[in-house]
Amino acid sequence: LDLDNNQLVGSIPNTLFNLKFLNILDIDSNNLTGTLSRKIGRFTELSYLSLFGNVFTGTIPRAIAKLEKLEIIYLDLNEFTGTVSGDICDRTYTDFTTDCAAGQDKEVECGCCTNC
Repeated sequence: LDLDNNQLVGSIPNTLFNLKFLNILDIDSNNLTGTLSRKIGRFTELSYLSLFGNVFTGTIPRAIAKLEKLEIIYLDLNEFTGTVSGDICDRTYTDFTTDCAAGQDKEVECGCCTNC
């Protein structure tokens, strides 16, 4: 599902999480807000997740660790905070990017990110 650069606003609708067999979720570069639901763990077939360039807040949900096929994660340019859970970091990703660079206002502590 590719909905990047569509001027979407608001939060991710709960009905989206019913698409269990989704392989790609690309909703970057919109104006989506709110927290990322732990229901994201329902996307058991997801291999690519791109949420960068929105206004998501809160912590990165541990449910991402359930996504065993996930290889690429782009969560940067949001307002996530906290620490990426060890459950998520127990896996290997081709690319995992979030706002973890020192000196940023909203910082995520991430021991397994490939890019900050």
